[in-house]
Amino acid sequence: MRMLCTGGISKRSLPRFSQKWSTRMASTSSSSMPRGVGVLGLCEDRNSSYKRGSRHAPPAILEAFRCDSSNTYSELGMDIQKYLTHVGDWHPSGDSAQSSNLVSPLTALIHTIHNQGLLPLMLGGDHSLSYPIIQALHSIHKQPVVIVHFDAHPDLYPNFQDNPSSHASPFARILEHRGIDGKGILCSQLIQIGIRTINDVQRQQIEKYHVKTIEARQFPAHGSDIASTLAHHIPSSDTPVYVTFDMDCIDPVSLVDIC
Repeated sequence: MRMLCTGGISKRSLPRFSQKWSTRMASTSSSSMPRGVGVLGLCEDRNSSYKRGSRHAPPAILEAFRCDSSNTYSELGMDIQKYLTHVGDWHPSGDSAQSSNLVSPLTALIHTIHNQGLLPLMLGGDHSLSYPIIQALHSIHKQPVVIVHFDAHPDLYPNFQDNPSSHASPFARILEHRGIDGKGILCSQLIQIGIRTINDVQRQQIEKYHVKTIEARQFPAHGSDIASTLAHHIPSSDTPVYVTFDMDCIDPVSLVDIC
């Protein structure tokens, strides 16, 4: 992701594909199958409570993807690069990183991707971005989404370190959101996979919001539960789904620097 933008979007032409599409973020109905995947870099990490630097990740991810040490084909024999359109990297403007200040520009960017017939794939950036992203997706789908969240942490703190927009709190914000007259529910079900750091506060949040949690300690014996859980909560192709993956979900032995 080399093209940068502030408060807008820069485009870069990459090959598009016609029928199939690959992993992540919001699904669309079978009647409006996307033509490809629109990749948007979100260069924002001001709500990270410890170390920062994830704002630099989007271009680094694509640089690694295009590295000459390998090719862009998957194990299914498909050239992934043909599926992707890089629509740009977003660098938020302004002094505040509160979620309320990010909703409007993110909504405009995601609508741009959607209007091109592309499935939005966002590269972060810290996890606080999930809240404004979900609000943007709700404005497109007009119904609550199912969230499938891979992470080591639940990110459900009611208010972490006196920052309600913290990267440790986005799913609390999403689940408590009701909008005007209670008609703006954003999430019909949160499914968390790989969690290994639940404390008492977040356990209470899990119970309060009926979060389906498959913890790391339950693998591999209960790994098969994932398929049945997803099938139960995603009944049809018309159910909008947001899939989000935090890198620290990976075994820390394999990814020491971020775990």
